[in-house]
Amino acid sequence: MLFWQTPTGTLAWSAPNWPRQPWTLWTAAWLHLSAQHLGANLLALAALAWLGHLLAAGPRCVAAVLLAWPLGTWALSWWSEVQEYRGLSGLMHSMLAVLSVEALRRRDHRRWGYLLATGLLLKLAWEQAWNLPVVWDADWGFNVVRAAHLSGAATGCLVALLIRPRRPGSS
Repeated sequence: MLFWQTPTGTLAWSAPNWPRQPWTLWTAAWLHLSAQHLGANLLALAALAWLGHLLAAGPRCVAAVLLAWPLGTWALSWWSEVQEYRGLSGLMHSMLAVLSVEALRRRDHRRWGYLLATGLLLKLAWEQAWNLPVVWDADWGFNVVRAAHLSGAATGCLVALLIRPRRPGSS
């Protein structure tokens, strides 16, 4: 079940509270600030699932995403400007990074890997989360935590690189 506008103290990640509420490393992804936010994230999630299917992403990719999920949220604590976070965007950036690494590893999908990785890197460079970790977005009507995009992509890439195939060419 997906929620939006849930009280911050229960399931949303917050910088001062997460050590006492570690489950928020996972639950924050399922909270949304509006129905539009939820709908957009579900569409993006469906697109990533379709992409994973096309790339024949296997259990190694699933494991990488499941490990990157809480790590990407935890990494938000490195930015003092990020006081709270909700939404799937960090997790989706992790997924895209994992799929990029997977595609780059496989000769038959390498072009997709370059395309995905280049697109992700360009988006992250454009957002400049290292300078602007949180920005007001008038179209959404709330602050967008760009740091979640960067931390999600970085942890997804790192974990995907660390979970190596058993033998060359395996998936």
